[in-house]
Amino acid sequence: MKVISFINHKGGVGKTTLAFNYAHYLGQKNKVLFMDLDPQMAATFLFDNFEDKAFVGRIFREETVTPSAVTKNIDLLNSGSGLRLLEIKSFLHARPARAHLLKKYLAAAADKYDYCVIDTAPQIDMLLDSTIMNSQVCIIPVQSEILPILGLEAINKLIEEIRLAGNNAINYFVAVNMFSKVTNLQKKILAEMKAKYPKIVLENYIRRSIAVVEAQERKTPIFKSKKEVAADFLRMFRELDRKMVT
Repeated sequence: MKVISFINHKGGVGKTTLAFNYAHYLGQKNKVLFMDLDPQMAATFLFDNFEDKAFVGRIFREETVTPSAVTKNIDLLNSGSGLRLLEIKSFLHARPARAHLLKKYLAAAADKYDYCVIDTAPQIDMLLDSTIMNSQVCIIPVQSEILPILGLEAINKLIEEIRLAGNNAINYFVAVNMFSKVTNLQKKILAEMKAKYPKIVLENYIRRSIAVVEAQERKTPIFKSKKEVAADFLRMFRELDRKMVT
């Protein structure tokens, strides 16, 4: 099972949208486990499943957890209703050794799934550290703007530290989201990003489009639609396929 995490400690960069759509993309031909580790529960809302038996926080309390089947090939571990996952984060802060239970759960699930897609909270904490440590691939969604790029440097440093701490095999890629080709500043920043991080910034980007928001309202993956932006998602996902193979 390949574990793919979507991470960024800055919110509003489209992390959940990419994770949700990528899980559906992979689920066309593979068995996928989706874990929502964000207390804001956006992915859980998109999958429209809050079953208590599938609350991801049960992993860290060593309770029985049973993923909910949300499509034919996608099972979900949800982030709970309300802000329930925040209680787990507080629990982990008091008992940090419990974060290793994520590794234990993923190892037990490895024979049941081809992929595990993890959506994370927009903050740096021990749960994010544990997620990165147990991932083979991390996707970092960013906007081609000044403040998100500053955040990228912090995430890049964190991943390199985790590599030194033991996960030398991790690969990570930067996915440019909500891009506007008509904005000269965004084009300039994108060029600078590719120059600074030539090996990790994906060539394909996703344009800003109201169609993405409309798909979220319907709780459906945008890449299956006939909208122009759907082609952006597919090109990016196919590029990820190629990079993960190589």
